[in-house]
Amino acid sequence: MAASLLNFPQPNRIRHIQRSLGGNGPDLDAGRDQLRRFGSSVEDLRGRTSLLEGVVAYGNVSMTRNEWVVGARPILRFGHQVGEMKGVSITPAGDGLILESEGCWRVDCHSTAAGTGFTGDPWVDLDIEIHKPVGTPGDPIFDRKRYTAWLGDGQASVGGPVSFVPPAPGYRVFAFAASARWRRMLGGTLYSQMSVNKWDNRTTHGDAPSEVGDGPGAP
Repeated sequence: MAASLLNFPQPNRIRHIQRSLGGNGPDLDAGRDQLRRFGSSVEDLRGRTSLLEGVVAYGNVSMTRNEWVVGARPILRFGHQVGEMKGVSITPAGDGLILESEGCWRVDCHSTAAGTGFTGDPWVDLDIEIHKPVGTPGDPIFDRKRYTAWLGDGQASVGGPVSFVPPAPGYRVFAFAASARWRRMLGGTLYSQMSVNKWDNRTTHGDAPSEVGDGPGAP
């Protein structure tokens, strides 16, 4: 991309323009034509840079506390800012992120599920959810990605990446956890992270199915 954006005349070409400007009529016209092309390259670069700036948005947070989890799905409070943010803000409750523009976004999220000595089935879920803007009627959930791990008595990070295509500003990103036995979902930067990055302004192809059927090779 850098080669296409920085399509400026090389120094020897600029010297040629300077010589042309001091010459006769045809040379002067040639020099003017090269200067026009140079100006067009600068304007093209400005336009492409402006387009890229419109796409750039990012934010990173970690969990502000550990959460005890069993059965129900408590929200994981991703609300401690890590680094600068652009086009993203933390929810007023300090438990997730607000995406301030539409388009294709990638979310990376994980927390560490730790054993507690309690017994029960070994599974633990971490759901990454996109919720509609505040005040939107109906089901608040726009989309969801579930990560499941079977941990037994040990501990491990649960989560991963997912892409969403919210159609308007104001959509919110949250994480929820569930477990068949008592566990602690650990926070802080050592054990948790939620990152969002915007890839594109367009809202097309946002309707990929969340679940699909089996292929022809099923027994």
